[in-house]
Amino acid sequence: MSLNVALNNAFAGLRLSQAGTEVASSNIANAQDPNYSRKVLQHSSHAGVGLSGPYLEGVERRVADRIAQDVRGLTSQASGNETRAETAERLGELLNIDADTPRLQQLFSDFETALRDFEATPENATMANRVISTADALAKEVNHLYAQTESLEQEMRDQVGKSVEQLNDKLLEIEKLNKEVASNKASGETVGNLEDRRDSAIKEVSELVDTRVLMDDQGRAQVYTSSGTQLVGISAQQFSWDGTSLTKDSDDSVVTSAFKDGDIGARLRMLDDSLTGSSDPGAGTIQKLKDQLTSFTVSLHGTVNGVYAPPPFFQTPPGPSPAATLQVNGTLTGDPSSLDPAAGGNISQALIDDNIGGQLNGILENTASFKAEAKHNLENATASRDAMEAKFRGKVGVDVDQEMADLIALQNAYAANARVMQTASDMMDTLMNAVAR
Repeated sequence: MSLNVALNNAFAGLRLSQAGTEVASSNIANAQDPNYSRKVLQHSSHAGVGLSGPYLEGVERRVADRIAQDVRGLTSQASGNETRAETAERLGELLNIDADTPRLQQLFSDFETALRDFEATPENATMANRVISTADALAKEVNHLYAQTESLEQEMRDQVGKSVEQLNDKLLEIEKLNKEVASNKASGETVGNLEDRRDSAIKEVSELVDTRVLMDDQGRAQVYTSSGTQLVGISAQQFSWDGTSLTKDSDDSVVTSAFKDGDIGARLRMLDDSLTGSSDPGAGTIQKLKDQLTSFTVSLHGTVNGVYAPPPFFQTPPGPSPAATLQVNGTLTGDPSSLDPAAGGNISQALIDDNIGGQLNGILENTASFKAEAKHNLENATASRDAMEAKFRGKVGVDVDQEMADLIALQNAYAANARVMQTASDMMDTLMNAVAR
C-alpha cells in the first residue's frame, strides 16, 4: 500500500469518526425527546485500484413502522376515551351523582314527603306551602338541568369546530413536511429529523381522529382515516364543521361518519342524535340525557295532573322541551291555600303507582354507569397506549449507555487514524529528506 493510499484511507476514517461523533452527540442530546428517533450512520467500504477504506453514505433513523401504526391506533382510542370520560364527569357533576343523595333525587323526595305531610294535615297552611315550594324547586331543577345539558351540547359542538381547525393546520403541516422529505431525498440529503417532525404531526392528528398511514415511493406519508377517507395525499384535505355535519372542502361531501375515534370522533358520536337508541352510553349521549329529562317531565306532569282537580298542578308552556319549561301553576304559587285538600294522598299514591321515582333513579343510574364505564375504558386504553409507546421507544429510542460506548469507540478510531496520518506524514518527510541529499 502506497503512502498516498494510506493517507487517503486515514483521512476517510477521520471523516467517518467525526460524522459518527456528531450523530452520537445528537442522539444523546435528544434522548429525552419522545418525538426523536435514534439516528444511525450509514457507511461502506469501496475497493478500487490502489484505493480502499470507509465511505460515508448518509444518516438514517431507526424505524418500527408496524409498532408505530399500533401506537397511532391506541393513541386515537385513548384520546377518544379521554373525551368521553371528561364528558361523563361533567354529566356526573351536573346530576350530582357522587353525593349520598343526588340533588334531583333529594328534591323529588322532598316533594313526596311534603305530599304525605299535607295528606296527614290538609288544613295546615304551612304544609300546603311546603308542597308548592318543593314542587317549584323540583321543576326549577329540571329546567336547570335541561338548560345545562343544552349548554354542554353547544360547548361540545364549539369544541368540534376548534378541533377541526387544529386538524386542518396539522394536515397542512404534514403536506409541507412531505414535500421537504421528497425534495431532500431526491437531492441525497438526510431526512431523519424531517421525518421525526412529520411523525409528531401525524401523532397529533391521531389524537383528533383515527388514522392509517401508507408511504409512497418518494417517502411521502399518505394519511387516511381507518374507514378510508383521505386526510393527506399529494396535498392536504381541509374540512369544515357547521355545527351538525363535517364536510370535505374539496367536494363538499359529508364525512361525519368517517371519523370513528380520537377527540373529534368521540364528540361526533356523542352528538349524533341518530344513535340515541344505541346501548352504547358513548353514542348520542347528550340527546339521550335530554330525552330522559323530557320523558321524566312528561311522566311527572301527566301523573300529577291526572289526579289533580283543575286547574292543572303543573304547566309546560311552549319551549324546546317540557323539561325546559316545567313549572307549578301560577294560581297555586300565588295562593298555596287554594291547594286541593285531597292532593296530598292522590298525588303521592299516583307517583308510586306510575313509578316516577324509579324513572328518575334510572336517569341517575344511567349517568353513573356511563361515568364508571368511561373511566374504566380510559384507564385500559391509556395503559395499552403507554405500553405500546414504551415498546416503540425501545425499538427506535436512544440508549444513552450505548451511545456513550459508541463515542468511546469513535474517539479511539479517530485517534488511530490520526496516528496513521502522522506516521505517513513522518515517513513522507523522511523520504523527501533522503531524496534531497
